[in-house]
Amino acid sequence: MMSKLSILMMMFSISLLSTNVTYFLSLLILFEFIVVCMIALIFNNMMGMEAQFLVMFLLVISIAESVLGLTLLIIMVKCHGHENITMLFLLSW
Repeated sequence: MMSKLSILMMMFSISLLSTNVTYFLSLLILFEFIVVCMIALIFNNMMGMEAQFLVMFLLVISIAESVLGLTLLIIMVKCHGHENITMLFLLSW
C-alpha cells in the first residue's frame, strides 16, 4: 500500500511532466512556424504561384499535425497514460 507522501509525489511529478512537455512542445510548434515562414519567404521568390500554394498547403498541414499531436499528448497526460480512459475521453467528444 502506498503512503500519502508517495502518492502526492507521484501526482506532482505527473503535473510537472505535463507542464514541461507542454512548454517544450509549444516552443517546438513556435519554432516550426518560424521555419515555415522562412521557407515560404524563400520559395516566394523562386517558384510560380501553383508551387507556392502547394508548399504553403504542405507546411500548414505540418503545423496542424504538430498541434494535434500536442493536444493528444496533453489528453494522455491528463488521463495518466491509461489508453482505455483516453479513448473514452476522445470518443465522448
